[in-house]
Amino acid sequence: MQRDTFIQLLNKSSDIICGLNRFGKFIWVNNSGGNYFYFQNNEYSNKIFFDQFHREDQARLKKVFSQIKSNPNQEFDFKAKHLLENGNKALNWLFTWNEDEELLYCLASIKKKAISLEKDDSYQLFFNNSAFPK
Repeated sequence: MQRDTFIQLLNKSSDIICGLNRFGKFIWVNNSGGNYFYFQNNEYSNKIFFDQFHREDQARLKKVFSQIKSNPNQEFDFKAKHLLENGNKALNWLFTWNEDEELLYCLASIKKKAISLEKDDSYQLFFNNSAFPK
């Protein structure tokens, strides 16, 4: 696949996809990642991946990173426990360290803050008209 095509696919992805160097600095970020991490795609240089997470998640994430570097080309999972200020939470992070490129590939899905359906009029209408016993 040509590099331009690859970049276009990454930018159309709704998942967070980014690449990090061995120090945890962003090398590249797709469009979704830029929205999640509070910076524009062209503003990620010199930003550190760990700094984007809650303090408790940072400590756990650093432990995973130490395992990743000693096991190249294997996939590692990480689940963040804390929401960020904007209410987004990346679940099921998947990391793979490529020793040849000295690049950590990162993939995660974004989960929006839960919305209470019980306050929604359409939910009340559906619930009140349900045929099942309440």
